[in-house]
Amino acid sequence: DGLPGGHVIEEDMSRAEAEAVWGELFVRAVWPVEQVLALSGYERDDVDQVVLVGGTTRVPRVRELMAEFFGKEPNWRVDPDQAVAWGTAVQAGILTDAKGIKVAATEYWGSGAKKCDPLARPRSALAGARTASPVV
Repeated sequence: DGLPGGHVIEEDMSRAEAEAVWGELFVRAVWPVEQVLALSGYERDDVDQVVLVGGTTRVPRVRELMAEFFGKEPNWRVDPDQAVAWGTAVQAGILTDAKGIKVAATEYWGSGAKKCDPLARPRSALAGARTASPVV
């Protein structure tokens, strides 16, 4: 795994340097949260608890952005890996018609209601950069 020809680039950088390089991507990470709130009709202040799950929630700047966005610290009592695994298992049960699994939120999203559109994400200066094609 590396660049064509087997070349590998290794570079040490501080957290501040990494955040400067990825800064615009971090800001764009807030957009899906804004879209979900807009579609749901909720405001930031309506959110009682913020629970972050998934790999990027371990990135300190992502945590800071969400805390700044909601004006409160996320709930860290939830293990991000377990939450993703549990959610995946529940969704798999729903998709395969497993007995006894009913989750209102997933039924709502499957009802043809408005959905977040990842391709509608605001474009930026990075838009001209080489990016992978979205999988649809």
